Amino acid sequence: MLETRYRALRIVSLLYKIVAVFSFLGTILATVAVVAGPSVLDDILRALNGVSSSYRYSVSSSPTITLGLIIAASFTFLSGLLISISIYAFANLIDLFIATEENTRVTAMLLQRTAALPMAPSMASMPPMSPMVPMSQPMPPVQPQAWAAQPAVQAPPPMLPSQPPAQYSGWGSQPPNPGQQPQQPPKNY
Repeated sequence: MLETRYRALRIVSLLYKIVAVFSFLGTILATVAVVAGPSVLDDILRALNGVSSSYRYSVSSSPTITLGLIIAASFTFLSGLLISISIYAFANLIDLFIATEENTRVTAMLLQRTAALPMAPSMASMPPMSPMVPMSQPMPPVQPQAWAAQPAVQAPPPMLPSQPPAQYSGWGSQPPNPGQQPQQPPKNY
């Protein structure tokens, strides 16, 4: 059996998973606190001011505040959920790297054992097999196709300018017409 390696990384991965679970639980508690907070605040304010519990107005009775509480609770829950999932995914990424290393080590050990085995005499004289064609069936010959001799795309003939480039006055200028005299660029004095 293989020895267990990377104990420190395994412990770090476990700690990240535990932090992710506690982060999710804290998210749930924070969401409940955001929703229940105003009613608890009303009770505290009533007790401090000496107002009876039959007092009709409360902080949470306003529709604007209720909508704000819903938005705040949604934002609290979604952001906490995203953070918790990210932390847990990072812990799984560490586990993935460890598993990749273990699989690579096992494969290398198996290849070393296979290379150390003696080869059978009948196998040593055989040419290497193609994974696509079984050795019992001969490979069919390749037939040349008529279309294969023709080029796929005909190259256009080279384009030669009708006027030499020296007659152009610069970027954005139009080439002169064949019957016109070339225009001289304006002189800057």
